[in-house]
Amino acid sequence: MGIGLALASVALNGFPIIWSAVGGLIKQRLNVDELVALAIIANLLEGEFLTAAVASFVMVLGSLIEAATTDNARNAIKSLIKISP
Repeated sequence: MGIGLALASVALNGFPIIWSAVGGLIKQRLNVDELVALAIIANLLEGEFLTAAVASFVMVLGSLIEAATTDNARNAIKSLIKISP
């Protein structure tokens, strides 16, 4: 049961990261997705399914936090522009 959940988590969270990494390699634009994809694949090959799931989850959580922070900063800047003379 635990392995199945870990693999499901990797499939849901890890596949978009790996897909983005492949796209980045094709476009010759490197970013953190390539490193995380490498870590996920290496953990899967070693049989460390929970570690692969945790790595993909942490990456997705970080992306969500980054998006929320960016939106808040953008809204703050817009409100500052509105009150400037």
